[in-house]
Amino acid sequence: MNTTKFRQLSKGLKWVFRMISILLAVQGIIYLVSIFVGKSPSTTVTEFSHYSLLTMSVKENMEPYNFLATCILGTIERIALSYVAWQGSIFFSLLEKETSPFSMTVYRILRKIGLLLIAIELFVPFTYSIVLSFIEIKAFDWYIIAFSGQFMIGFVIYFMAEVIRYGVSLQQFSDDVV
Repeated sequence: MNTTKFRQLSKGLKWVFRMISILLAVQGIIYLVSIFVGKSPSTTVTEFSHYSLLTMSVKENMEPYNFLATCILGTIERIALSYVAWQGSIFFSLLEKETSPFSMTVYRILRKIGLLLIAIELFVPFTYSIVLSFIEIKAFDWYIIAFSGQFMIGFVIYFMAEVIRYGVSLQQFSDDVV
């Protein structure tokens, strides 16, 4: 792939990630509004499931406690994923403008994206269980944390960031030797 096509692809992906970020932020706001309005944002979706990126996850006749916990964690998760998508757009913006993808700025952004994806995957189900246990009067209701594709993608992105950091250190060593 030549440089022109690479920059065009990076520019296109930058805008795709910005749009995804905006959509996720809007979904987070809808969840937040649902807490105060008390109505479900959608009647066609199922109970809390954070595995799907662009679907809402509340059903209409959900128990009030589950509804509240789902809306609270849905808001947090969607806003966090919106931030991750925005960081992805910044990454592609850097690739569009920079001459080399091997820089510490690219490393920091990829590392942040990877760690955030892993943290969201671990934080949301566990926190959902805790929130539900605190707002519900009956016994504790724990959900098992299952590692989905988001965890694996976060791990791979974090690994790629470390490869880029290693490439940057090799480049600095090469420059120092020459």
